Amino acid sequence: MVKSNFNNADELFELLLTDRTVNQKKKHLAFVILENNKIPWTWYKEKMAQYLYWNMQGGVTGAGSGHCLFYYKDIDTALIELKDKGFTHAMVCSIGMLISGFGNQVEVKTPVQNFYEFSESSEFMRAHIIAHPNKPATIHTQHFEIDLTQWNGQSIIKLGENYSRSDENIHDDYTPLWIKTPNHPKIYNFTNEQRNEKWFLYPHRDYEKHESIFYNYLNNKPCEPISGYNSSRLFINQCERKRKRYYFENNEPLPTHINKKYDVIIAPTAGIMPEALYDMYGHDKTKVIIFDYDQTFLDVKKKIIDCGFVGNDLRSYMKVLSNSYDRDEYVFLAGRTPNQFHAFDKNSELTEDNNAQRILDNLSNADYQMQLCNMLEDDFDWIDEIVKGKSVLCYISNIFKYYVVWMYYDIMTIKKQYELLNDKLSLSDNYDLVGRSWH
Repeated sequence: MVKSNFNNADELFELLLTDRTVNQKKKHLAFVILENNKIPWTWYKEKMAQYLYWNMQGGVTGAGSGHCLFYYKDIDTALIELKDKGFTHAMVCSIGMLISGFGNQVEVKTPVQNFYEFSESSEFMRAHIIAHPNKPATIHTQHFEIDLTQWNGQSIIKLGENYSRSDENIHDDYTPLWIKTPNHPKIYNFTNEQRNEKWFLYPHRDYEKHESIFYNYLNNKPCEPISGYNSSRLFINQCERKRKRYYFENNEPLPTHINKKYDVIIAPTAGIMPEALYDMYGHDKTKVIIFDYDQTFLDVKKKIIDCGFVGNDLRSYMKVLSNSYDRDEYVFLAGRTPNQFHAFDKNSELTEDNNAQRILDNLSNADYQMQLCNMLEDDFDWIDEIVKGKSVLCYISNIFKYYVVWMYYDIMTIKKQYELLNDKLSLSDNYDLVGRSWH
């Protein structure tokens, strides 16, 4: 087995769940990561727990922040305490659950999006119901959602033999569409559409074998994934959805809250971010560092600056790139999802053609350089001389909270790289590190 970076799950979640910001609009909703005692505490379980935390941390895709997130070892304790704390609804997932954040949020909805909608309904509970003929019914704790205001404290695991159920099943003859007991209102099963966006890894099955396969996969070592429904294959499937995406427009609000000028501005290639930051926070002698982990994206950004591509010209250039690169590897045009509309609207004034052209031209005449830099692997030594004696603005967007990062890197690596970047920036006279922190 591969040794974990932590002695136990308690240590991991103490690190992850400390000093979190809560979204006030969702503060009545509880998100629970439930212990899975069927599997040992090793690196593989750490990775499952870490990625499940990312999935549930905030927003409908996991890319947001602010959910009230908890780790519990016992489901009864969890529900009692959460109800006592005043939470109205809870979404509970056991370690080993993998939920998707890739839905378009219109026809294909993510599990968290479905939970948001459940919390606004009159339903009591949604779960994986198990009701074998002539046997006591139960639910599988891999994932369920519950209205705590309707819960009377009775066990939601042991449903007993006295129940009514639908004649139809999700599959086989023991997964009814709904079940009703004397102790609870009707409990519904997850629909096929909802199930298509989440998978339970059943990691206790050949745990060591699949840990080895997935560990070797992430570390670029030879591995032979086993086909079929198994934990390593499902985890690798999630990893293989990764493609290199160039963000030609900003799907997050541009930072407009700062009130100072900087000698050095460090920003990613994404959208109009370097141009906007230089326009708002630069002066005549400001040096701008534009970074990316992929040289292709640096070349694309340089072309945009040199040619002055904005508006329709920029979109046309993205279409050319889409037809020029392998679409299984690179994405230059991607659809907008509903949760991004607010950011696009807020940025519209800056990205309007005339203003965008002005600030792009300003940057093209400034002192700027392209820097190849993977924030999760770089030693940042190039920062040393650039920032000494200077005031610095470093914008990192959501790089340290990106799903690919949380899939491919262990949390201690993510944390150490964020702290290393902070240390390097501290060599300046003063600096502001703006964007999402590591947790």
